[in-house]
Amino acid sequence: MFMLNGINLKKRKIRISRLGFIFIVFISIAEIYEVGYFNMYYLTCPLISLFWGAFGFVAYMTKIDRSSIRTSAVIDGMKLLLFPWIIFLVQNVIIFVSGNGNRAFLKSSFVQITFAPLFIIGACGMYYLMGKNSIRYIIYSIYINYIFIIYAGFRKYGFIGFFRGIVTVFQGNSVYNPFEQNGDVLFTLGILLIFYYESLRVKDKSDVGNIIMLITFVIFGGKKIEYLSLILIGILLFVIKKVNNKKDLKRIIYIVAGISVILLLIYVSFVVSGALGIWTNSHGINTMNRIKWYSLVSGYAEMSPVFLGKGYSFCNLTLETLGYNVALHSDILKIYIEMGFLVFIFWVLYNLAYVPYKILKKFGVRASRFFWITTLYLFMNYVTDNSTIYFTVQTVYTLLTIYLIEKAKGTEDMKTKHLLGNLKGKELESVNV
Repeated sequence: MFMLNGINLKKRKIRISRLGFIFIVFISIAEIYEVGYFNMYYLTCPLISLFWGAFGFVAYMTKIDRSSIRTSAVIDGMKLLLFPWIIFLVQNVIIFVSGNGNRAFLKSSFVQITFAPLFIIGACGMYYLMGKNSIRYIIYSIYINYIFIIYAGFRKYGFIGFFRGIVTVFQGNSVYNPFEQNGDVLFTLGILLIFYYESLRVKDKSDVGNIIMLITFVIFGGKKIEYLSLILIGILLFVIKKVNNKKDLKRIIYIVAGISVILLLIYVSFVVSGALGIWTNSHGINTMNRIKWYSLVSGYAEMSPVFLGKGYSFCNLTLETLGYNVALHSDILKIYIEMGFLVFIFWVLYNLAYVPYKILKKFGVRASRFFWITTLYLFMNYVTDNSTIYFTVQTVYTLLTIYLIEKAKGTEDMKTKHLLGNLKGKELESVNV
């Protein structure tokens, strides 16, 4: 059934507003750009985020009543997620002013440091305009993305070549797997699976179908780090699912954050010293050139508290000047080399301890647990991938964080209204007496 206000396929419970349809088209374009089958403008994703961020801001400024729960949730989520990027920007200025940055990279560094903040701002605009429907629309866009991948894969590799690529997942090398082409969407699938598991949001057949499809795409994607991350997160969720006490969860969050800082610094030191490269070579581990790329930039780093960093995007820009048109594929190493020792520690602790605690304190256990678990999942993937600058990953991460903050605020608002209602009733009873 086609409706004037959108599409309503009643049997399949698919409802898309006009704005939602436009949104799906925009997000699908961004996801198709990430596949890399077509040469598209490299600022495609940041510009799409800028559009939705500006759209949301205009809608906010033209609204008389700005006191809604959704508006409050968007503002809270934006403040929490943008703050580390403000610190990065300040640190970047310090690095270049002090002469520690490569002057040739100055312009590119300050342009590229805006990408992730734009993804966050764009997601805030999306949620302000469409609320929780924006999450549903992104799931639709992911399906469109995979339809495109299948179509483009058949055209590029042929029918036999396409399925040979899929089989490589089970042979230990998924380089030619068409489902692995979009790492951005693949890591997003993990976030959505955590969301379904944590929120127990299985209300109808469409949710069951989404979960089955998400699991299928993850399996065919062949990302070993994602397999490992989801298994570890699944075990952790199973263990802490019954933790509903704020004090206990706070203690767990702080302990894990402290251990994470230590482990990540050990990992960086292994890379910088060359020990990781020696170990992988001696064990015949195929790192798909990652160790080679790490070795080309790790020489610029120092394992010292006074190491200031080399400036944002230094690693990728250095690889580019050496003839490698690739990203470093380790946000952990990237942030350490580019932002320095102290800012690196701040970044880890802010995301794995401070923000989960703030959400726990203001919005309760469920919202905090989801944010913390999802952030842990992302940090595990940051070890061997570069998803801090993935459009869909950061967009969905932001949308789901705001959604759970809004849900927590809504629950608290209902409790307050209920309490006020009871008090008002008691006052009336006393007056009647």
